[in-house]
Amino acid sequence: MKYLTCLFFLFYCFVGLKAQTDKSILLKTSIGYDYQHNDRGDISSDYEGLAYGEKINDLKISLLAGKTLKSHFYYGLGISYNTLMQEINPESDVPELDNSAGYISVSSYVNQIASSNKISPIIYFQYFTRLNDRLYISFDLYSKYDFNVTKTESILYNPNLSTYTYERSFTSNTEIKRQYLNVGLFPSLRINLYKNFGVDLTFGSMEYRIKTEDSRQNIDKKTKEFNLGFKPENWTIGFYLQI
Repeated sequence: MKYLTCLFFLFYCFVGLKAQTDKSILLKTSIGYDYQHNDRGDISSDYEGLAYGEKINDLKISLLAGKTLKSHFYYGLGISYNTLMQEINPESDVPELDNSAGYISVSSYVNQIASSNKISPIIYFQYFTRLNDRLYISFDLYSKYDFNVTKTESILYNPNLSTYTYERSFTSNTEIKRQYLNVGLFPSLRINLYKNFGVDLTFGSMEYRIKTEDSRQNIDKKTKEFNLGFKPENWTIGFYLQI
């Protein structure tokens, strides 16, 4: 709902811009969402310890605004926001204690929730070409800078064999602040639905990333990554408007 409200607000603002300028402006939005509920055999994290299951919620939103450089080219600025929550041992996956067999063998477990929020200003340069009257393909070369904050809460639960329940025993909290510089390329398809308004589908990306800041102590080496991903979970869908 917050995303739709922002989208309509931005649409209203840029319609106002159209009356004030005759320059060609391209507005693009995108949204991507990934939800996973994994059993203990498919947990994606490097969590060490007893694990029954994992839940992941990953939401990505971006807004880009560009101007015509010349035929088939745009340049501009943007911003993206990513919120990611990963939970190890959610309550729904932890088996109940049962003494019906007359004996029981149980262990303590840790419920861990890591919440990450990332905001990224973007500079981009786009090449596009028309495939037919309604379909365009574009390639965006971009640079963005990530400001990432990750908060982790870990709760230890011990079994109480007198009540056959788990009791909360110990809680720890951590917060890590990191910054990254990214350079990449992503292709997208633009489908013209009505005049200069349509749907924008980004179907993957190629990106190089280097960590520039880390709030943890004694971090000597800078993390570097290269990612090439065109799987459906990397796709995003949004809208564009030319004014």
